[in-house]
Amino acid sequence: MRNANWHLNAPRKLKGYREKEEEEEEEEEDEADDFAVPNFVPAPGARHGFTVSSDGVHLFLPTFQQVDGYTPGVDYPIYDSVPFGLTFTCGGKLPGYYADPEARCQVWHWCLPNGRMFSFLCPNGTVFSQSARVCDWWFKVDCNDSPRLYGINDDLYRDVNGNKI
Repeated sequence: MRNANWHLNAPRKLKGYREKEEEEEEEEEDEADDFAVPNFVPAPGARHGFTVSSDGVHLFLPTFQQVDGYTPGVDYPIYDSVPFGLTFTCGGKLPGYYADPEARCQVWHWCLPNGRMFSFLCPNGTVFSQSARVCDWWFKVDCNDSPRLYGINDDLYRDVNGNKI
């Protein structure tokens, strides 16, 4: 059964939307400006997952909605690419995964043993959780606490008994 609010996640036409014929006339027009990507995220406290019963598997998904009182780009980041000029470096850090508070944790970095760094962007509405080392909903992560948790990368280089590998 389809969620009654399924339509809230569908891309919407903006005022500036042009029909195909008009687009052909103005090829310079950036296609990304023609559609809005909705900034709908699950409401804080939304429940999701699945249950298994004798009649099969049942999925329960959160209701996606604009979270009242919060503004995308103000209360949580909505980058479309990794910003230039971030000051994070892998120097002096263990190899591992690091949230970048300068980018409000929507950006995370992968530091290799040789010091090389690769940077990634969490999807809009999510930020990098340093404690879980995955992107999670913005309202579940305390980005400012991330640097204090950088040491958890040490467990990536220990065996099941806690011995360094």
